[in-house]
Amino acid sequence: MKVLVSFVAGLILSVPAPALSAQAADPFVGTWKLNLEKSQFPGPPPARAYIVTYEQNADGSFLGVVYELDDERGRTAVARITYRYDGREYRDEDVRNGVPARNTLAFSQIDARTVEVTHKLNEGKLVFKEMRRVAEDGRTMTFVLTARDQQGRTVSVVQVFDRQ
Repeated sequence: MKVLVSFVAGLILSVPAPALSAQAADPFVGTWKLNLEKSQFPGPPPARAYIVTYEQNADGSFLGVVYELDDERGRTAVARITYRYDGREYRDEDVRNGVPARNTLAFSQIDARTVEVTHKLNEGKLVFKEMRRVAEDGRTMTFVLTARDQQGRTVSVVQVFDRQ
């Protein structure tokens, strides 16, 4: 379970920003901080909260970045992904080592504030889905992942983020 929790914490950068009309602001784009008190993990939570940011690039693609926080609240980028909201698989980058990850992510829009993310791990040997939603007031983003652990038990992870 500890491996699952660590992995899930690292996957947060895959939030897609739905392709919405020019009149509507994208609810996923912005800066979000993990709220450890509101989140639920099957094992120990991360040692400290982290920050994720999402922005739209000029070419219509999106950039997601995960930042670790140090004791002085300084940010260090640890993972990055550039993707489009097109259902195709994308690889994130391990920023520390400058190499692509072995995992892929694909995105499907459910509605304007909800997306389903399909994760493929270990070269596609493990596949699971995650639902992500931005609250109607735009202040909270929640990721809900349900998967099986190494013993075959169903485990859930709920990550709650507050807009910064």
